Amino acid sequence: MAYFEFRVGGAAGSSELTSGDGRGAVPRALLRALISLFHPKIFSLMLWPPLLALILWLGLSFAFWGQMAAWISQEFQTMDSVNWLFGWWPFSLLASSIGWVVLVLMFVPIVLISASIIIALVGMPIMLSHVAARDYPQLQRAQGVRHALHALLGGWLNVLLALGGLFVLGVLSAPLWLVPLLWPVLPVLLLAWFDQRLLGFEALAEHADATERRAIRRQHWRSLMLLGVILAIIGFIPFLGLFSPVYGALAFIHFCLDALARQRSDPLDNVSYREVDETELVGSEPNNPEQQRLEERP
Repeated sequence: MAYFEFRVGGAAGSSELTSGDGRGAVPRALLRALISLFHPKIFSLMLWPPLLALILWLGLSFAFWGQMAAWISQEFQTMDSVNWLFGWWPFSLLASSIGWVVLVLMFVPIVLISASIIIALVGMPIMLSHVAARDYPQLQRAQGVRHALHALLGGWLNVLLALGGLFVLGVLSAPLWLVPLLWPVLPVLLLAWFDQRLLGFEALAEHADATERRAIRRQHWRSLMLLGVILAIIGFIPFLGLFSPVYGALAFIHFCLDALARQRSDPLDNVSYREVDETELVGSEPNNPEQQRLEERP
């Protein structure tokens, strides 16, 4: 008769979780990102992506702001529900300037989205290499030609998918924009979804394969969304918003690499069974009731 011995992590009956548990992962990622932010190699990336996006959209606003504000006001005036709402105070105060209000609410998210795209395509590889080498040296990169091509081309595809998903969510949430009380909330939620979709993918592009990325997103989607909300709120704070795209990218890198390290060190991911001859158990003490029952079985 043969028995089976359960093995975890190499030694029978032993297990070790080397990266700690996942509790407090979001605050830990934010703190580590703040520390990484002031390294000279990262500090040089802090300002130019948001400034480039800001200059771009300020130029477009200077050229087309009046036309866009007039068009938005005209579109809102054709909606009976909006006209009814503007008949009540304090919403009546917005009736004459609704186009400007909408553009102001959209301006900051558009600048932050543009800065995040620039960082994802240009700055993310630099930040990822720096953080991985300093804080996660034990974390091996995914291997293979297929993965290398996916990491190279997947960034552009990820940008298109993130923008497409943001557009769909914007269309689906259009009725909610008719409720002025939701105006401060909707941009934060949309920007949070966009950041976790865009930066969450890029943070794992070089180290995780497709299976690992899906597992992390499925297991930690709430934390990724919470991280996105926190960073989106920071983005709307004057002056601090200039640093939020780079800071956000660092926070997602730390969160995702930490989650990947914990996933790879999970004992359940390293399970093996070894066939043990009956004679090996002779004279040994039973470790548990189940082993005792196995030994007593004829």
